[in-house]
Amino acid sequence: MSKWKYIKHLFRLITGKVKKWQLQTGHTVEVAFYSGGKPYYKLSDLFNTFTERGLDAYQVYEEVSMRMDKKDLMGYLEKLEEKVNANPIKLSEIVTLIHILKERVELPLAPKELIWKMASVAYFDESESPYNYDSDYNLRKIAQWRVNKDVDDFFLYSQLRDLMPLPELSNEIYQALQTTLNKIIKHHSKLTTGSQSPKQGAASLSKGIKSGQGTTPTQKP
Repeated sequence: MSKWKYIKHLFRLITGKVKKWQLQTGHTVEVAFYSGGKPYYKLSDLFNTFTERGLDAYQVYEEVSMRMDKKDLMGYLEKLEEKVNANPIKLSEIVTLIHILKERVELPLAPKELIWKMASVAYFDESESPYNYDSDYNLRKIAQWRVNKDVDDFFLYSQLRDLMPLPELSNEIYQALQTTLNKIIKHHSKLTTGSQSPKQGAASLSKGIKSGQGTTPTQKP
């Protein structure tokens, strides 16, 4: 980015001057951060806007609270239904699936992908409407953030604390938790595909979060 463009963006950030949208009465938009020299904005009261973006924010908020997206949840429920309807009923596999769902909901933090997803709903660029949400466009937006490498999931997590009751974490603890969460999720996947025995202990992985990794957050989501 040229020196002039940098100064221009810095001026807009300091003064709070943003693109003019047709906003509903009482709604305000402000610059949240820059990525790749491009400003990204937020609606000051996102969860109180009964619009497509606001409703999507609620949906992703629920996914963050459940520690898994709707697609993954439906996949587990379909597997559970399959085991219940089997003849004979596969009781041990049903117990394993219930344990996985319970353990997933009780994880202390949402996986990285849900942090990226929540950020794509909460923050928008000048080509987007503050009120509408295009999931395909936002997948490309997340991909661009990753390419730019000037924002990461921890930065976005910290930004989202202004919108959601997320625990305050250092980058070190956040990354340690995410590493352990990734191991747990991979372990769950192996359990559901039958490539690993439940006796190998999904619980032992969860225990790893609570020991030797710093303070474990208890606040949810």
